[in-house]
Amino acid sequence: MAPLDAFPLHWQNAKRALLKIDVQGYELQVLKGARQALKHCAYVYVESSDIVLYEGQALFDEVKAFLEGEDFKLKSRSHEDIVDGNLIQADYLFSK
Repeated sequence: MAPLDAFPLHWQNAKRALLKIDVQGYELQVLKGARQALKHCAYVYVESSDIVLYEGQALFDEVKAFLEGEDFKLKSRSHEDIVDGNLIQADYLFSK
């Protein structure tokens, strides 16, 4: 296992890449290990939770704040998992 930034040759020619993340509660850790890779991404598609489902996970607000700090804006939410009227998790599309 290695951070995405450990593969600079993979990202060097990318201009408008899409980074898709679905890692069962480790979204923020993956993003923090992809700061350089994110510079080559136009889009990030990430599954994120609004309630704690996994020990130590970052919730959606933290993921969103991190991506906003990297100049991404939330564009849409899809595949919502709603239980008893409460949003549990969803997929979020961010773009630059």
